[in-house]
Parts: sequence; structure tokens; C-alpha cells
Amino acid sequence: MKSTLYLLLIFILLTLVSCKKYLELESPNNLTTDNFYKTEKDAFEAAMAMYSNIQHLRYYGAGYFKLTEYPSDDITGKVLNVWDEFSWSAIKSGAYEDNDNFFGHLYEGIFRTNLVLEKVSLNRVDGKEVIPFTNEVDRNNILAEAYFLRGLNYFNGACFYGGLPILTETPKESKLGGILYTKRSTRLQTFERAIEDLKTAIGEGSNPNIKLPESWKSDFAGRATIYAGYALLGKIYLHAACYFQNQDFFTQSEKYLGLVINSAKYELLPKYADVFSSTNKNNKESVFEIGYGLVGTLGFFHDGGIAGENTQRDLFFGVQKGIGSGYGELIATQNWVLESEYGDPRVREFLHFAWDTIPFPDSQNKRVLPIDAVSGKVKANYTVDLAKTVKEVGENEAGSYFHVKKAVDGYEAGGPGGLNGVNNWRLIRYADVLLMYAEALNELGRSSQAISFINKIRQRAANSVPVVNGVKVFRSAKIIRTSRSSVSVGEYTGLYEETTITGGKHEVDPTKDILADYPTLYGIYNGEPVDLTTISKESVRLMIVRERRAELAFEYLRFLDMRRWEALDKIHPGAASTVFESKNIGNSLPGGNDKQPYNSAIHNLYPIPQQQIDLSQGTMVQNPGY
Repeated sequence: MKSTLYLLLIFILLTLVSCKKYLELESPNNLTTDNFYKTEKDAFEAAMAMYSNIQHLRYYGAGYFKLTEYPSDDITGKVLNVWDEFSWSAIKSGAYEDNDNFFGHLYEGIFRTNLVLEKVSLNRVDGKEVIPFTNEVDRNNILAEAYFLRGLNYFNGACFYGGLPILTETPKESKLGGILYTKRSTRLQTFERAIEDLKTAIGEGSNPNIKLPESWKSDFAGRATIYAGYALLGKIYLHAACYFQNQDFFTQSEKYLGLVINSAKYELLPKYADVFSSTNKNNKESVFEIGYGLVGTLGFFHDGGIAGENTQRDLFFGVQKGIGSGYGELIATQNWVLESEYGDPRVREFLHFAWDTIPFPDSQNKRVLPIDAVSGKVKANYTVDLAKTVKEVGENEAGSYFHVKKAVDGYEAGGPGGLNGVNNWRLIRYADVLLMYAEALNELGRSSQAISFINKIRQRAANSVPVVNGVKVFRSAKIIRTSRSSVSVGEYTGLYEETTITGGKHEVDPTKDILADYPTLYGIYNGEPVDLTTISKESVRLMIVRERRAELAFEYLRFLDMRRWEALDKIHPGAASTVFESKNIGNSLPGGNDKQPYNSAIHNLYPIPQQQIDLSQGTMVQNPGY
């Protein structure tokens, strides 16, 4: 959403919380929930406050990706410090504050949506005069947005914590009311609350006039549309189907995701670089984005003062600039690279490699790359010793690690955006919709049909392989290195073959391209078609697991996927316990063993913050094992 919208929130966001005053004296100039909701403009600003909550650094701006990327097998920290270790014991004790903050912002979001539903409705519950609207469609759109965002909050809560206290109205007493003394519902009931809210948002509730629009004017691009509602509802049904092994939920997921696909409103962009570009927000592949922008300079603070409406993705994922701590902290695991298909161009599209800019030779003046024993071709490998050496000598610039460049514009300390980045986050994109749809089809026994949608993703990847002199190549190189401290780079897009440095000059012949052998489509092997009607559900499950990991890497989905697959089937190829038992992730990464053992009996849920347990005086029950 355009960042200027958030300027409207400066004076209202800190005063929306209704609580009992210690003093009865009150300035008539102060905005409160009692005197604020009077005009259509007030209603619009309150709607923007709902979006601002999910934008917050303690929500999708930072907290969400810390809770989903750190514990996955895709991401690790680059140096041994507090960020490297996602410790389940630390999260239990409350030492890992992001869990506590995230839980709090779920309910901040629920509170804001409930306020809008109560104050903007024609059936205003506080007895005050109904807000007049020039066009009643605008009122209904805002109410639909409130249901959409409340459903998103309950969906996230169900995925992270299981059953939650379900609040559909704001507390009528002091701030000690509401959540603190409301018993937790079951996980199924929490999913059902999210489903009911999303159905209302798309016009399937008791009031069909409450309905998200098909599109918004350009000034309001980024607000939820009905297609975002369909996509999110399909996603919720898919997760619920896995957790409760419910075939009807898979059917519903297929139905609503199909509405997005059949609308012909979205498409896969030809180039990955365009999908996440900050200059190409709300593009044809983006179904719903969380808006960020250059507003203010205090990047670590939101909802007050001169808040910077930005995200910490660049800060944590981007390449570190110079010597410091914390910048570019999250890097891809060696495991993610090695398990990628040889020749998959997404590896290079999504990551910076350790040798992209500084190809250090070994002690024999050779850069020896591993050769795959079967194919005889160079494998895309990551050298831990190289990364450590670069760090120790202080040459910690671009290329020292597997830094993520996907959806990262580049972090510059003290840049014009304050502390953080300003690129929108693509919360739901069309590629994800296609893969979720394929998964629903497969679980419903339509495996051959599912493959066609997986292949749409693979075809885009195959089309992204660069063409040199009419031939598709995965890597080509032209590196001239005159000394260890000076590198002259010409054309260089990837790995190079073993080369010896002679005469103080290291040169790789650019004509020695490594041809791509990326398998373009499932069902085509050695150039011959395969009878897809004989493909099993289990084999397509594996295709989906691999394709989601390749296509949606570093988009905060992997760990939540593994959790739901664990619930669906303990032997699912993507089940969390299966994944972590099959690989010793930590010992192969810089910083040592930073992946704590995964216990499915405990770690399929995060703990309820202990403070909430204590304040509830026994009403709130903790998750097992914490």
C-alpha cells in the first residue's frame, strides 16, 4: 500500500486501546475510542490501523520471519552469536522475545479489527450515531477488510499456537479483561473462526453486501481484494485439512484457490527479479502484499511518533556492508543449496554465492570444486572454511556467505529508509497459489492433474536459464584475478572449473560454459513422455515438497509447511520430524550445530507466553511440553 497512507495514523494508533483511566479528568482534544469514530475519514484511518498492525516489526516486519525461518532447514546464522541458535528451551523460558511479541501483536490486530467491526457497522454496538458514508459500498469494503485481517490473525494463531482465546468483540472493562480471562478454544475452533471470517469477507456471510472488491484504485493498491480473500481462505482450508486429515477441507481449498486461478487476474512473471523488485510492487504475480514505505526515520519503532514504516528483511537477509554485527545475519544453509536440483536457476536468482565476487584459491593456488560422482559435473557447493577465513580477515563483503538476495534491495547503514527496507512483502503470490492448488488436487486423488500445475512453476524456472550463443547454460564465467586483494570482474554469473593460477593471474575461459541440465517438466524423462495416470499420490507429494522448497525459499513458509505435513502423515516426505532426522543440518553449517533437535510432540506448537499464563490466573493453559 502506498506509504503515504500511514501518515494518517500518527495521532490515532496510540490511542485506539480502550482502558480504564486512573484520572477522570480528560482533555477534550485527546482522541479516544469514544470520540473518534464519527466521520468516514475516521473509519478509513481506523482501517489503515488494521493494516499497520500486520506491518509492524513485531509481526511480519521481523518477528514473523524469525519464528518461521530460524527453526527451518533453509536458514542459519553466519556467525556464532545469539541469532544463530533457535533454542526451544530459550523460547520456553521467554528469553526469545519474538514469540512473546508476536503473540501480543496477534491480539493487537484482533482488537483493532473488532473495533472497526463495532464502530463502523450500521448496527453500532455502543449506541452512538452511525458513521455516515457517501457510498455504502465503502463502509462494506472496510468491514470486509476487518474480517479478512481478523481471519488472517486467527489463522496465524492456529498455525503457531493451536487453540486460542477467541474474541469477537472488544473488552468492555479495563485492559485486564478480554484475552486474560477467556479460555482457549480448540485448534479446530480457531481455524473455523478464521474460515468464517474469510467467508464473510468474500460475501458469503449473513450480509452479502459485506464483500471485498475485485480491485482498488491505484491510490489504494495493496488493500485486500476478493481474490486475496479467496487465496487466503484456500490456504487456511489447506492447513486445516492437513492438521485434521479432513478431505472436505481439501475440497474447499481446491474450490477457493481455483477461483483465483480461473479469474485470469494473475500470472507468473517471466523474470524472478521482477517479482520482488521494490519498483514493481503489486504486480501481476502478487495476490496480496503488506505495504512498506519511506515514512519517518525511526525504523525500529512503529505506531507512534515519526515511525519508519519499514521492514527488517533487508537488515537480516541482505549482504553485510563492511565490518559490523547483525547486518546480513540470516544466510541460506548449505543443505538448501546442495539439495537443489543441479542446474536450477533459482539457486542463483535467490542467493549470492561465496565466490560471486571473491574467488579465493587454496594453498596450492587452486580452487577445487567437488565433482558429482554420478553425473561427473561440478556441484554447487559451499565452503564453510572459506566463509570463516573471509570473516576472520575482515573481508566480509558481498559473496562471503550464501546471503539471500531474493526480495532484498540491499542494506546500507544510515540509508534514506532509516534502519530498514521499504520493499513491500509479497504475502501471497500466484506461484504459491498454484502449488497449493496442486497439493489439494493431489490429496483428492487427482495426481496427474496436479502435476500440470507444478509444471507451470518448473517451466518458468526452466525459461529463466540464461542463453549464451543460442545455448542454455547454467553458469558462465570470466574472472581475472591479479592478486588476493584485487579482483577485476568481467562477466561472471556462477561457478567455474578448477583452474590454476599462473604468473600471478587467475583467469577462467568464458567459453567453458557449464551446460544446464535442469529437468524442465515432471513427466518428461530422457525426452520421452511418461504416463502420468500411473503417478502415485506419494510421488507427487515429493514433487510438491521439493518444488515448494525450491520456489518459495526464504518466504517464511518452509517450517510451517513441515509442521502441517507432520500432522497430515508422519511419513510424509516433508514432515518436520522426517526432514530433521534425515540430515545433520547443524554440523555442516558455520557456527556449529545451531539446529536444536526437533520433537514433534512439543515443537509442532510454540508456547503461549508465560506472562499471559500468569496473568490469566489459571484460565490460560500452556501447550504440552513447555
